[in-house]
Amino acid sequence: MVLRVLVSVLLPVRNDARHLWQALASIHRQTRPVDEVVAVDDASGDLTHAVLKTWSSRLPMRIVLGSGGGIARALNTGLAVVQGDVVVRMDADDVMHPRRVAAQLEHLAQHPHLGVVGTEVVSFPSSRVSAKRQKYDHWLSSLHTPEEHARDMFVEAPLAHPTAMIRSALLRSVGGYQVVPWPEDYDVWLRLHRAGAAFGKPQGVLHFWRERPERLSRRHPDYTRDNIRRGKLHHLVEMFGLRVRPIVIVGAGIEGKAAGRVLLGLGAHILAHVDADPRKIGGRLAGEGGVRVLAPSEVPRLMAQTPRPLAVVAIGTAGHKPQLRAELQGWGLTEGGDAVLVA
Repeated sequence: MVLRVLVSVLLPVRNDARHLWQALASIHRQTRPVDEVVAVDDASGDLTHAVLKTWSSRLPMRIVLGSGGGIARALNTGLAVVQGDVVVRMDADDVMHPRRVAAQLEHLAQHPHLGVVGTEVVSFPSSRVSAKRQKYDHWLSSLHTPEEHARDMFVEAPLAHPTAMIRSALLRSVGGYQVVPWPEDYDVWLRLHRAGAAFGKPQGVLHFWRERPERLSRRHPDYTRDNIRRGKLHHLVEMFGLRVRPIVIVGAGIEGKAAGRVLLGLGAHILAHVDADPRKIGGRLAGEGGVRVLAPSEVPRLMAQTPRPLAVVAIGTAGHKPQLRAELQGWGLTEGGDAVLVA
């Protein structure tokens, strides 16, 4: 079954003529042809515009001129003129699998409650892909169901932005993209999540994600770890009413203390940190005005208060998520209601 909709590719580009040809060729090779390509030339100073003009005779393309004001503004400039029912995001240095659009439309048709459909990814060229990036790709590609995306939404962005197919009305309903001091793509996922949108991915790699040192996420200050943390905790506070509802932070290490400082700055009330390290239990965190560190055995008592607190799990140790989730269940807590993983 294939969804009968108009498909618009939204492609912002700034000074990337050297990779743009390959990206446009991969759009041209789609087994399900796209209905329009809205290419936003964001004040490029290289041959980007010439490449777009050349391809405009092969693809149903509209070239829109951006102000050079950055990725969020460029995306909104394109979104303002998109005519499709769904927006297919694409970056100027990536490559689509020939069946990407067809497979995403099939997935939308099979799961009509979804608002956003991503894809599994592989980063390339392999010589530039670090072990950390491979691990991130593997994690992104392991999330398929709406429940899996929602469960990990506050851990990290669970869907690569250039892989997304988004219902255009839904994207517009949350205000499109916003200029914020953290990544604009993660911000839009969090706003869509707060609005109740469901996310999913079909099985199989459908997008090839170029790794290079000059990528925006490698050089722009909005993409630092601290700013990513600030953005997701801002949305966590808004979504769960954490200026009224108290918090218990599970973790008193680097991640737990960093989360505590940000949450306090956002007006949240932290009852305590919980940590299994006997050297920390009984102490107080000076950076948070003396918040106590308690043993895990205290969790049932802490969570029995009214209003019921939210357990914010901020332990950054890789590979410990299954164990953490088992502990949450042992405490009688449910993710998304009583508890949220943020690291």
